[in-house]
Amino acid sequence: VTDGSDKTIQFVWDDCVATISWTKSTKLEYYYSDDDINYVVYVPNNIELTVEINGKRHLNVELATNISNMKTWAPQVTISLNGGYEMVSKVEGNSKGLTSQSTLKKDGKTLYSAVSTVAINDATDIDNWMEEYYDDYFLENVKTGAAQIDILSLSILAEGDFKGMYEEIESIDDRYDSYDDDYNYISENAKKECEAICKYVNDKVQVVLVYNDTKEKVADVVMSVAREYDSYDDDYYYYAEPILLFPDESKYAFEDYFTEQAFGDLIRKVEELAEDFANLVY
Repeated sequence: VTDGSDKTIQFVWDDCVATISWTKSTKLEYYYSDDDINYVVYVPNNIELTVEINGKRHLNVELATNISNMKTWAPQVTISLNGGYEMVSKVEGNSKGLTSQSTLKKDGKTLYSAVSTVAINDATDIDNWMEEYYDDYFLENVKTGAAQIDILSLSILAEGDFKGMYEEIESIDDRYDSYDDDYNYISENAKKECEAICKYVNDKVQVVLVYNDTKEKVADVVMSVAREYDSYDDDYYYYAEPILLFPDESKYAFEDYFTEQAFGDLIRKVEELAEDFANLVY
């Protein structure tokens, strides 16, 4: 229980100091009618965590909760790591939809950024979270969406009309039942189901890979049927996976196209980031 005033907690061990602090809070209330309980929550406006080793700051995490009311919020987290890394993540939600943004920088240079938006009514209404638990509220009510991911010189752009997609995929699943009444696997039906889902998704969602400096299109990203042999059952299991479709109709799986030879610089930078983060943590 707190009065919402400023607080600071500090942990000290050896030459290390971890400090957690938060500033004045916003009072929020939610009445849960099923249990006849009114919940009162004090959400700090800002929360900060710092870790210093031998007087040098190794980690800084800042959270700005940015909550206007129970249905309108835009929390942002900024993480700074020793070595020049900065990660920023922000999510905005209101009665009309949701937006997510994130960036990763090193010494001021952007290595990665992403943004996505989804149009959906009242996704921030807690009553609908309860409905989601039982009735898939979000899948059934999402309308349109768009996303962009930038990794150094490459960008993936996506947009689509998701309204009714959940019901249609459920219908396809019912139409091509992959198992009979005795739960015996029917590979032919599984393949047809996967083909139908891929065609439907490709019709509803458009995804492209482009160079973000010249805006030149590299390839389309489409869903394709893939299969995997199961030696135990002596049969193939089918699944949908995204592939790159180039203008000359050549096709590549992501792991086959983004090889060390073709994208060595990008892969090395990602590996360096992973190693630096691992060294910090361990």
